[in-house]
Amino acid sequence: MTGSGIQRLTIESSDNSSILTLNGDAGDNSYIDMAEGGGNRWIAGLHGNGDGYKIASGSNFSTGTKFHIEQDGDIQISGSAFVSESLQVDGKFTALGRSNLGNGQL
Repeated sequence: MTGSGIQRLTIESSDNSSILTLNGDAGDNSYIDMAEGGGNRWIAGLHGNGDGYKIASGSNFSTGTKFHIEQDGDIQISGSAFVSESLQVDGKFTALGRSNLGNGQL
């Protein structure tokens, strides 16, 4: 779909069953690529070989991943190439309310 002005794709259903399916071959990526004319680009979707759901800046999951959920539920926010804990945050974070951190409390 191309053209000038706002381009919109709408999927509607009268019975609440509107579904967009992206289905790639085993080991291939299935994702949505979003870009602005000035170069701001993000991709979101499945990174091949069962590597989970990712959101990445740029056009490459391997180098731009900022958020990663593995199939077992482990979550990584930015930083390293793999998840080693149930929740891994590389960099600073703020926790609001009462939280447990390791053997202590935050």
